[in-house]
Amino acid sequence: IHPVAVYSVYRLYTELRVPVIGVGGVETWRDAVELILAGAIAVQVGTAAGLKGPGIFSSLRRGLRSYMRRHGFKHVYEMVGLAVRLLENQKRQIQGDKHT
Repeated sequence: IHPVAVYSVYRLYTELRVPVIGVGGVETWRDAVELILAGAIAVQVGTAAGLKGPGIFSSLRRGLRSYMRRHGFKHVYEMVGLAVRLLENQKRQIQGDKHT
């Protein structure tokens, strides 16, 4: 379900430009990061919390903080939609190269 969730967040972020909460298959900090980079302003953890217990939230927070430090992010909002923006910039560069 997680890949579908990431794609859905991406589509909502690019098509509607509305705040999106990423939901679906979040079991690790990496899952949360994928949803945020795709455009989610928040991430919901449901089933994993029930299966793994409340300790999952500490694990997610530690992993997310570590990721942010390694990549120079000071606030999670800097990450929201970053993958989408980078992809759009790359598309513009490719289109510009075709016209030169």
